[in-house]
Amino acid sequence: MSKSRSTIEYNRYSEKVEVTASVPLIGHGNRTINEAVVNELYQAGIKVESHNTYGGMITIADLYHQFIHSSTVRAIGYSKNSENTRNSKSAELIKLQLRIFIKTMLKRYPNAKFFLTTQNIIGEEATKVELDGRKFSVILVLPDAFGKLNPLKKPTDKQKRAIYLVWNEQAFQVMKDKFDLDVHLIDLIDPIKGFPQLNQKQVEELELLEIEKRENLCLLKLSGSGGDPNLVIEIINALWKNSGIETLIFPGITHTKMNIQLRRWLKNIMKNKNTHVNYNLDEAVFYNVSRKIDHNTQLMLLNPSEQVLHSFVLSNLGKNPNIVWLPPTGNQEVLNLVHYIYIAQNQSLMTTVCIQKDFQKSLINKLSEFNLKQNIDYQLVEPENLSREHFNKAPKWIENQKHLNLEMAVKNIMDR
Repeated sequence: MSKSRSTIEYNRYSEKVEVTASVPLIGHGNRTINEAVVNELYQAGIKVESHNTYGGMITIADLYHQFIHSSTVRAIGYSKNSENTRNSKSAELIKLQLRIFIKTMLKRYPNAKFFLTTQNIIGEEATKVELDGRKFSVILVLPDAFGKLNPLKKPTDKQKRAIYLVWNEQAFQVMKDKFDLDVHLIDLIDPIKGFPQLNQKQVEELELLEIEKRENLCLLKLSGSGGDPNLVIEIINALWKNSGIETLIFPGITHTKMNIQLRRWLKNIMKNKNTHVNYNLDEAVFYNVSRKIDHNTQLMLLNPSEQVLHSFVLSNLGKNPNIVWLPPTGNQEVLNLVHYIYIAQNQSLMTTVCIQKDFQKSLINKLSEFNLKQNIDYQLVEPENLSREHFNKAPKWIENQKHLNLEMAVKNIMDR
C-alpha cells in the first residue's frame, strides 16, 4: 500500500529539519524564551522545529511548581533545596519521560543533529539519549544568568556535554575559565519575540493605550506558575496606602488570580473603593505593556527569573525600569538576583527585595554566600512598608566583551 501524499510531504519536511527544540510544559518563562529563540532562528533561515514536552509526569511537575510558588515559605525552602529536589527519586520519573520524548525526536527528525532548549534538565538528559548510535548535540540557551548550574560546584558529566549560550558576562567567565565548558556569549534575548506582534485592533481591545497613560501604576508580574496571594495582597494594599499607586497584576495562572480575588473579598478589601487592582493572564500583554509604559513614572514588581534578563532588554532599549524584586524561588533565581545586584552595584545602584520579615534571615544567609551584605549591596523591605521610594532604576546594559548575535552563535556551532 502506498503512503498518502500528506505522509510523504511530512517525511520530506522532517528530513530537512536541522535543529529540534523543546521545553517541558511547566510555567511560562522557559517556553517564552524558547519560542523567542526559535522564532529568531527561523527568521534567520535555520530549519528549526519546536515541540513542547508534555505527559503525565510533566503535568505533575507543573502542579508541584504551582504548589511551590503559591507560598513564600515553600519558595524559600525550595531555594535552599532545589538541587536536591531535582536529583530526587521522584524527579527520575520525570527525567525518564523526558528521555522517551527525546528519543521520539531523534526518530521523527532523522537528519537533525542539534537539540536546542532553554531548560537545563531536558537539555542534560538529551546529552545521554541515543537511537541506533545517533545522538543530538545539545545547545542550552540560558534565560537565567547561570541556568541551573551551581557556580560553587563542579558541573556534572551531563552538564559538561552540553553547549551553552549565555548573555551574562560574569557567568560566561566562570563557565569558560573555571569549568572549561563549551560556552558562547550572546546578545540579550528579547522575550517579546516569543509572541506575535499585536495589531491595532488588539491594542484597542486590550486597552493598552489607556494603561500607558496611568501615571501611578505598578505592573506586578508573578511567575507562570503563580505566586503567594498573601504577599500580593499586602503589596497592593501598601502601594495604594503609602503612595497612591494602583496595581496591574499578571498572576500567571487562573488559580492564583481567583485565590487573590477570594482572599481580598474575605478581608473586605473589595469594599475599599481606594484599592485599585486589575488582572491580566496574557503573557504577551505583559511584554507589550512593559515595552510601552513610561518607566520614569510607572513601576515594576518582578520575580528574579527570566525577568532579570528582561529588565536588561528594557535597559538596552533606553527604558530603564524602576524595579522591586519579589523573593526568589529556587537556586537559579537566587543566582539571577545575585548577578543583578553585582551589575547594579557596579553602577552605584541599590537593589530592593520585597520579602516578609519572617523569611529575611534565610535570604540574607543565602546572599552572604556570594559576599553580598544587606543595606550595602541590597535592601529588604517588608510588603506592608512598600512605597514608591523603594523602587530603584535598573542598571544600564553595558557590554565589556564581544557578544555574538544568536543567529551567528548557532551557525558557528552548526558549522563545526
